[in-house]
Amino acid sequence: THGHLVGDEVLRELALRLNSLLSGDEVFARFGGEEFAIIDGEASLESARQLAERCRQEISARPFETADGPLEVTVSLGVAAPDPRTIQDRDAILAIADNRLYEAKRQGRNRVEG
Repeated sequence: THGHLVGDEVLRELALRLNSLLSGDEVFARFGGEEFAIIDGEASLESARQLAERCRQEISARPFETADGPLEVTVSLGVAAPDPRTIQDRDAILAIADNRLYEAKRQGRNRVEG
């Protein structure tokens, strides 16, 4: 809607806001076009949900300043963690998180599923 340059501004601000919430143990990375992953090998599902909710709130709390003016931005988040009762590899965990992301979008966006 606003073009690539404004999209880049939003991506940079999103990264700054989310990185301010992360500790040194977590990795924040772009996973796809407008999809991102926060990876913490030590997090429980509950602590991952809590972090996701803090991220959601940080993004939606105030508009993003851009060349086109302030933009309201929200995020939908899917959360997954290894289940100690089953063997799950990285790809399986990412697939679970991705499915939950799409569920968050189906349920109305600007929410955490997991």
